Amino acid sequence: MMILGRSTTVVHGDESPRLSRSRTRRGFASLCLLVLMACPFPAGAQVSAAISGVVIDASGAAVPAATVTAKNLETATVRTTVTDAAGRYQLLELPVGEYEVTVARNGFQTIVHRGIHLVVAQEARVDFILQV
Repeated sequence: MMILGRSTTVVHGDESPRLSRSRTRRGFASLCLLVLMACPFPAGAQVSAAISGVVIDASGAAVPAATVTAKNLETATVRTTVTDAAGRYQLLELPVGEYEVTVARNGFQTIVHRGIHLVVAQEARVDFILQV
């Protein structure tokens, strides 16, 4: 019931209106906390970056099945992927930091690109031309 813009609380038993409002507030706060905890937040997207590119040979042809390795020089963490039929690769959700990226494929020289500094939300492109 509303009287002059204030709500009236119905009190049951020994419960005072102040105690009832306190329980209501705690219940509401608990519900909000529960909802926030249940919602998935893309925290990785906020503190990560990516490296992608293409691996080709000297004639410009795609090099499929080449192994691409990114090493974080600050943590020594290594992530590896393989190029697709078009020579493309992607390394997603990498922690920010300094990287070196290596490409290796049988029949070609191994190539290393150094000094790749990733910052938050960066999508660095690192292409490779492999020599026989």
